[in-house]
Amino acid sequence: MDGEMHLHRFLWRDSEYKELEEYTITRVNIGEKPAGCITRLAMRETANLPPFAHLEEERGVLQNDSYVDDILTSHNDFEKLKTITANPESWRFPVEALGLLRPKWEEGEQQQTNEDQS
Repeated sequence: MDGEMHLHRFLWRDSEYKELEEYTITRVNIGEKPAGCITRLAMRETANLPPFAHLEEERGVLQNDSYVDDILTSHNDFEKLKTITANPESWRFPVEALGLLRPKWEEGEQQQTNEDQS
């Protein structure tokens, strides 16, 4: 059986004279698996370590714009956004420190407003 399914294991006997029997709930209900919030907390706490204190904007992305291994962020300054997401130092720290994959950034098309076109 899958190891994640053994989160609820208990011993039971009908009387003190009988042998203990072991029972396992073999269904995983919603909320029973280890939650992604544990990974999120680990990333946030790793980002707060002193060696990464100078990476303020990058830490903000991890703390406010991510969940587990999904990062969705934006910035009013497109060049600054490219700098934040392209900086290998900034994404190496929490992601690789926790054994997670480095995020692959996908850039959407830059949309122009009517003001930009005039």
